[in-house]
Amino acid sequence: MADKIRLSDVEDSFRSVQRSANGSLNALRPAFPGFVGVAAGVLVLVAFVVGYRRGRNKTSVIEITRL
Repeated sequence: MADKIRLSDVEDSFRSVQRSANGSLNALRPAFPGFVGVAAGVLVLVAFVVGYRRGRNKTSVIEITRL
């Protein structure tokens, strides 16, 4: 029969998972501002293009002629 799971076994397992997660997070931390900047730029560009196209579709052209 298998050994019983002790609290220390569970704690060790959680600590190892936490260490590996912190290591990968620390590796991504320097690149994070770059990702956020690129994502913000893409979002602004998409909003501009959508607004521009919507404005072109809803804008009326009025011609004024002199008699």
